[in-house]
Amino acid sequence: MVVMDRLKSQAHIIANAEALMSQFDALNTLRQIPMRACHLIAKEDSTGREIAEVLRLDPLLVARLLRMASSAYYGMRCRVESIAKAVALIGLKNLRNLLVIDTMQDCFLRDSAGVTFCHRRLWMHSMAVGVCAQMLSRRLLGTTGEDAFLAGILHDIGMLVENQVQTTAFQTVMQRYRDGDQPILEEEHAVLGTDHRFVGGLLATRWKFPDDVKTAILEHHTICTHKAELTRLPAIIQVAHYLADISGYREIPERVENPEGIIADHLHQHAAEYRMMARDLTEAMKKASSFYEVGTV
Repeated sequence: MVVMDRLKSQAHIIANAEALMSQFDALNTLRQIPMRACHLIAKEDSTGREIAEVLRLDPLLVARLLRMASSAYYGMRCRVESIAKAVALIGLKNLRNLLVIDTMQDCFLRDSAGVTFCHRRLWMHSMAVGVCAQMLSRRLLGTTGEDAFLAGILHDIGMLVENQVQTTAFQTVMQRYRDGDQPILEEEHAVLGTDHRFVGGLLATRWKFPDDVKTAILEHHTICTHKAELTRLPAIIQVAHYLADISGYREIPERVENPEGIIADHLHQHAAEYRMMARDLTEAMKKASSFYEVGTV
């Protein structure tokens, strides 16, 4: 009976998340060209020429792409003028991340009218978590970390959707969270009947992002119970979230939800290393903001 009730509750939460996403789709908030390009990038048989043909339809996006490819980061001595060459130079995952950032900034930097929630603060928090997650992946796992960066950028994207389609209810969630002592997920369930993890997971599915990224969005509040989980993306996002918070990049200044379980023990055991990483975050944020031409608060 307990298992059945839990399954019914889960189904109800998912149904409410899907209803929110349907309302979000009806608003037609997201730009279509970046989304089409992301769908092509996710397809294994897509060609660089096909992707370039779609990108060509968005002149502002093309200008950003060419500036990125021509930057000192790639060591180019002359300006890159070809979209196809720019795509080949920066790589598909960096291109995908640029497309997401370009699209999300349109939403994040349109500030919300309510006083309990700030899109711009959430955007800088999300950027910081993405940058920190990529640092963690590079230093601890020896990977390039593009998927970790994307998961960090999008881990709380469900909040943006909730605020856009259920503004009054979401402002109530934020006020209850600020005034109380319950986790954000509990307040979301009480008011909205779902939470930002499930909404964000649906968005990741629609954008056809890798399963690891979707899992990180869905599980970034899940308490880890085994050491083996520390190298998985959900745990990396949780650590990055905490480091971003203590470095001043909080989405909600009044509250910090500290890590629990294995992650809390891990942070305590490696406190010196993580303090150093937190100090490095500000400079890494400057580099990422310049590289991706990210707007700031």
